[in-house]
Amino acid sequence: MNGVFDLAKKRSVDFMDFNLKALNQEWDSKRKTDEFKSDAKDDKATQDRKQALKAIHKEIFELIKKTEAAWDKVKNWDKPKDW
Repeated sequence: MNGVFDLAKKRSVDFMDFNLKALNQEWDSKRKTDEFKSDAKDDKATQDRKQALKAIHKEIFELIKKTEAAWDKVKNWDKPKDW
């Protein structure tokens, strides 16, 4: 059963590491940050929408960082004693 636990642990760590890295790359990309930059030709509604997008982007990026920090604390868990 040790092999089963080790394989499950490896797969879950690989899965989380891959997806957290992908989320970071997506939300920290130049394309994502340029999405909410205002131009002089934007009307008021567009500028307001871009400001809302900027706030949402900041919140999501903070959530990603919190998730990474929480994952770093628990990713090296031990096998339960009763398993």
